[in-house]
Amino acid sequence: MRKWIVSSLILFAVHLSGQEIELPLLVKLRQNVDISRFQNELGFPAARTISTIKCISQESSVYSIKVADESKLSLLEHLQRLQDVIWAVEDVPLEFRAIPDDSYINQQWHLDKISAFSSWDISTGGLTPSGDTIVIAVIDDGFMPNHEDLKANVWKNYAEISGDGKDNDNNGYVDDFAGLNVATGADNHPLRSHGTATSGLVGASGNNGKGVSGINWNVKLLLISEANSASNVIVAYEYVLALRKLYNETNGAKGAFVVATNLSAGIDDAFPDDNPIFQEWCTLYDKLGEAGVININAVPNRHVDIDIVGDMPSTCSSPFLIKVTMTQKDDLKDEQGGYGKVHVNLAAPGSEIYSTTTNHQYNSFTGTSNAAPQVAGTVGLLYGAPCENFARLYKNEPAAAATAIRSMILEGVDKIAGLGAYTSSGGRLNVLGAITRLRDFCEGSSGDLSIQNIFPNPASQRLSIEYESDNYELHHFAILNALGQNLIAYDFNPPFFGEKKLELDL
Repeated sequence: MRKWIVSSLILFAVHLSGQEIELPLLVKLRQNVDISRFQNELGFPAARTISTIKCISQESSVYSIKVADESKLSLLEHLQRLQDVIWAVEDVPLEFRAIPDDSYINQQWHLDKISAFSSWDISTGGLTPSGDTIVIAVIDDGFMPNHEDLKANVWKNYAEISGDGKDNDNNGYVDDFAGLNVATGADNHPLRSHGTATSGLVGASGNNGKGVSGINWNVKLLLISEANSASNVIVAYEYVLALRKLYNETNGAKGAFVVATNLSAGIDDAFPDDNPIFQEWCTLYDKLGEAGVININAVPNRHVDIDIVGDMPSTCSSPFLIKVTMTQKDDLKDEQGGYGKVHVNLAAPGSEIYSTTTNHQYNSFTGTSNAAPQVAGTVGLLYGAPCENFARLYKNEPAAAATAIRSMILEGVDKIAGLGAYTSSGGRLNVLGAITRLRDFCEGSSGDLSIQNIFPNPASQRLSIEYESDNYELHHFAILNALGQNLIAYDFNPPFFGEKKLELDL
């Protein structure tokens, strides 16, 4: 995860709490090549060096192969020569971006800075106006699910019978009652402070007389642990995708209404084109977005321009990804936060932030790892705000709802002069600003539609019409010929965000 810095400003480059991890080889098979055919092509000498083969992405046909270190290089070279293999690489470890230190609502200075208190008069998360339970996935190293300030908000898969060894809800995962440990395939999460803290920033129980408050008081936290390598992150995101798609397909009977993911982790100095597994990773953001999930990522804890030096996944170009750096109490960018006019979208408070940690405690920490969860939490608040128009949008067009949420957050920032050179939005998160954009979308406004441009003119096959309108209600558009005869009749709602343009086939 993105490294955190304790309040004494000692930088910890922790890597899985000091533990070394075994990195498997990863292979992508050609379309319609099953695992049996692949194993036959491997041949016996190569196959006997392998301990396990596991599919990490059915959609993309990517497999993880565990092999002893002494055989890894020779097997990798052998795999790269096989006809059925598109590419073969070694997995890449993620860097955990943080570590906590010290302890409640009056010490959570960031909540006032981002106008959370005012926002809670409108939404505290929990349920949408349509009654959907809002879920935010926290992809991290581990958690304390029974923390006194988290346990009420931990998501449970009640369509699954815990411990019976069956996939009761047919989502492709066995016994995922309390989320998923991507390393074990079960829902047993290792006890870790990093994930406990990021979870608390998203959704520690609010107004309960204990500890701290998350951006959401009542949101459900989908816990996904041991995301310590590129391949494990892909497994984590595919789990989220499976749950949200199942929810969409069953009209909420199964799966989970996941609206956002938070990943306070990454790989420094890397671009998507550096490794084929990174390209698979970036592609998943588009798939998640199409299902209705917006994704939040913390940039590195280094004062580097990631547009130049790279960072994964911050340099992925998906419209369903928000990349976050951190600010201090004075709204200046923290000197330890990464930046980039192209690939970093906004900032959020990150210095000396209080949140939950292990042993039912509360501590202060600094890092981009705690800036990103505040943005993820804001997504949950927006879905909980009373707005029937938006409820219809996410039901009928989940991808459009996800991009609208992204626009609301980025357009609702507080513009900070010092952030103009560091982020694409030039601003710091303002939760109330985002909710105000949502309110404008909900209420719409009266006004005429004004046609700005028609081209080509004359037209024979296709006509483009650019227009302006502050009214988002249903409009009727018609084209008549010189005799007053109706050639085209078209009903549409002008979008609140994005290009206002009609494309009509004649």
